Amino acid sequence: MAIVRKDEKRERKRLLPQKTIILFFSGAIILTLLLMFLFTYFIKSHENSSNKDEQVSNLEKNNQKEQLDSKAASLFIDEYHNKFNQLTNYDAYKNMDWDEADKSLVELSKKADQLKKEAPNNMVLDLERLHQLAEIDKDNHDPTAAVYIHRILHDLDIAYNSLEHTKFGYSSFDSGENQSKVNKYIESHSMK
Repeated sequence: MAIVRKDEKRERKRLLPQKTIILFFSGAIILTLLLMFLFTYFIKSHENSSNKDEQVSNLEKNNQKEQLDSKAASLFIDEYHNKFNQLTNYDAYKNMDWDEADKSLVELSKKADQLKKEAPNNMVLDLERLHQLAEIDKDNHDPTAAVYIHRILHDLDIAYNSLEHTKFGYSSFDSGENQSKVNKYIESHSMK
């Protein structure tokens, strides 16, 4: 038995460095994998943080643009609603001062085109219609076009500027129910 024990001791001594090496490399591999995982996690969290910062920055820019849009659109709507109130209210459209109307129509058409570049997306169709109606009115001196311009501006003033009145339903901004009248009117004049 003593001989077997000596052989076992020798065998254990001989295997000890091999076990140590195996344990060392196993530990190194586990440590490397752990470091790779942590490094990847850190990089991804840093990228997400950068993306969030970029998203916040874009959101702030959009909010600033919307505030500028809001002010420009608000002033445009207010100014031209007042002008067309004077031109069309209380049957004034039946005896319209065409010299004054033509000046207002030229300005309205030009400013509506400029505002389309800055306006909120859901207002662009109304601005296009205002421009088309202004052109029809200028060319034909048709009071119906001026009335439709007034009604679109009136509805925009209510929906966009929070004016408290009854809507006519001619604005696409708030999905007015009478938009089809404006579309048919514009189409009938574009065929001429």
